[in-house]
Amino acid sequence: MNIPNWYDIYPRGTKQGDKEERVFKSLARHKKWKWRSVVALAKESNVPEEEVEKILDKYYKLKVVYQNPNSDTQWAYWTNVPEMISEKTDSVLDRDHKMRIKGIQDFIVINVDSKDDFEDSNSDLIF
Repeated sequence: MNIPNWYDIYPRGTKQGDKEERVFKSLARHKKWKWRSVVALAKESNVPEEEVEKILDKYYKLKVVYQNPNSDTQWAYWTNVPEMISEKTDSVLDRDHKMRIKGIQDFIVINVDSKDDFEDSNSDLIF
């Protein structure tokens, strides 16, 4: 998988690019932590939390950043979490999206031994 580096694809020389650069420097170049929270990134980069979330969402779609599968508020740069690249791990956002797409059908389960048992107990239902 050929994942680009943030500094090769961010909009350099623009106001938005300056914000993205500060967020990525906070995310990718911090030696102490692999995963960083949105709050910590916003504080360190001096970019509002809402904008940090938009930036992360933009680069998540490009697989440049990954969301912690155990926490929807923690993110990591792809070079800091190589295990996320090789594995197919759904993030909290992906799991939520799949649950919404599948809808209520996964939550309705009818346990019936046979069609006759079901018809006897629910005579107004038609097969």
